[in-house]
Amino acid sequence: MDITYLDISGFSPEIYRISPDLRGMSKEQLIDHYLTYGINEGRIYNRIVDRRSFIDSLDKKGRILEILSGEETQLDTRASNYKTLDIGSITPTSKNDVIQSSTPLRQPDYKVTNGDYTVVKDHFNCIFASHILESAQDPVGFLAGMVELLPRDGSLNLVIADKRYSSDRFIPETDVFEVLQRNLQKPSLPDFAHVLRMKTQATHNDHRVHWSDINQNTARPEPLTIEQFDKVVEEYNTTGCRDLQANHFTPQSFMSIINVLKNLGLINLKIHRLFHTVRGSGEFYVVLRKNDPVN
Repeated sequence: MDITYLDISGFSPEIYRISPDLRGMSKEQLIDHYLTYGINEGRIYNRIVDRRSFIDSLDKKGRILEILSGEETQLDTRASNYKTLDIGSITPTSKNDVIQSSTPLRQPDYKVTNGDYTVVKDHFNCIFASHILESAQDPVGFLAGMVELLPRDGSLNLVIADKRYSSDRFIPETDVFEVLQRNLQKPSLPDFAHVLRMKTQATHNDHRVHWSDINQNTARPEPLTIEQFDKVVEEYNTTGCRDLQANHFTPQSFMSIINVLKNLGLINLKIHRLFHTVRGSGEFYVVLRKNDPVN
């Protein structure tokens, strides 16, 4: 396991040692166990254990922008430094993935269409987006747009579904080549093969069941039938199926994609913190910051 995970995950030996089977281990042994087993086992290793604790950890001292796309707000909408940006409707998030807002959803302060983020003239120290990147047809364009809204010390804070423990379990991971192709071609419709998989190979969204079924013995989709195929073809030709989730990440694949995009000079972002999926959960959390300018 890449030791980079240790640097960016905020690993706490004291918290990790709480597990009864780890109490007699030294700090070095705990680190080795975390990198070898703990990440994949979903063990708790710091104070970020769910979405609420992640939100509470955000630096909200400056201007705050929450990205919306048909979902309830997650942050405190009453704060004087809080604004919202609507980027259009996406596939609704599962009910067990949403933290209900304590205040009604208000009209957005900004609205972006066709990925044109230049309409937002302000900068924000803290940008927050929950389950937005998964639905972006052009992740590179979305991330590059967010960079333009950040000051040098600002952060982009993401809640991202972990495909391994969701209805996307049997859908292939999005890789960097697919991301690059969509950024270059900017297709008006999702790829039919992807639509066909999403419509016929998705499974249930019970995160705890997925965690307990490590060997994937249950809920595996049935083989494709001619009835399914004909139905998807008709829907695709009629509607284009534009509202389907476009990207399917794991913490490892997301880190790899970000690093490649950064090295290619397509986004001026680096991973500052990445909080791995905890057992029983279906999402992970990422803090991105601007790269230091090249001298």
